[in-house]
Amino acid sequence: MAYFCKIENFKVSKVVKVSDNIVTTEQAGIEYLRNLQNELEATWVQTFKDGTRKNFGGIGYTYSIKDDAFIPPKPYQSWVLVKPDYIWQSPIGDTPETYNNNLTKEDGTAIRDAYRWNEQNQTWDLINE
Repeated sequence: MAYFCKIENFKVSKVVKVSDNIVTTEQAGIEYLRNLQNELEATWVQTFKDGTRKNFGGIGYTYSIKDDAFIPPKPYQSWVLVKPDYIWQSPIGDTPETYNNNLTKEDGTAIRDAYRWNEQNQTWDLINE
C-alpha cells in the first residue's frame, strides 16, 4: 500500500492509502486521488513509513516544500525543531535516563522512570505513580 497526504495551507488534512496496483509512481497516485475526489487542483504528497520525507505524515502535520519533509505538530511553545531529523526537542534536551530499581520487566531489566514536560518551569518532572 502507498500512503498520500492531502495538503491544505501546508497542513495535512487527510491521509489515505492507495493500492500498489494503482500507484506505480507518486504522480500516478496524485492523479488517481485528484480524479477520485473530483478535486483536480488538490495537493497530494506521498508519505512513507521508512523515513523518506523525514516523518510519516499525519493529520495536523506541516508539509515543508523547501525541505520536502513532514513536520509533526509542535508539542510545546518552547520546543525547537531539530534538523535533519525534523523532530521537536525540549530546550533542555531529552528526558533524564533514570531507573526505578524496584520495578523490573519479566527479563529482570529495570524499568525506566517516566517524566512529563513542565512548560512553565522548563523542566522534566518525574511522574510519581
